[in-house]
Amino acid sequence: MFCKYCGSELKTEGNFCPNCGAEVNKSNIVVVSQTEKEVQTDNRNVGPFKVFAFIGFGVGIESIIISIIPYFGFIGAFTGIVGVIFASLGLKSRMKPFAIIGLVLSCLSVVLGAYLYYYYIVCGNLFG
Repeated sequence: MFCKYCGSELKTEGNFCPNCGAEVNKSNIVVVSQTEKEVQTDNRNVGPFKVFAFIGFGVGIESIIISIIPYFGFIGAFTGIVGVIFASLGLKSRMKPFAIIGLVLSCLSVVLGAYLYYYYIVCGNLFG
């Protein structure tokens, strides 16, 4: 049995829904088969997770490009960190390949940006 208002599973001994607090009676109980429940709860392709995968992918590409520009390596490293966050959230979606590519590119840009920042700025090797 499932709550009519929030869709959470109800226990037979309770008078109220444990999720939303709605009173449980015969009019607000929905009986759903297991396969219908799986279809209803499989919402990984909707909402922000799909968008996070694409944002992580885009930020990963952008951060690699920025991190190889002299004097901007630290910006590529910081945007790479943002890409890692978004791509990690995107791993929960069905757009997992984009999230994985974004995660790899973002991690590479963090390492590359930090190294090039150290090489150009700290060591002073920009012009020879």
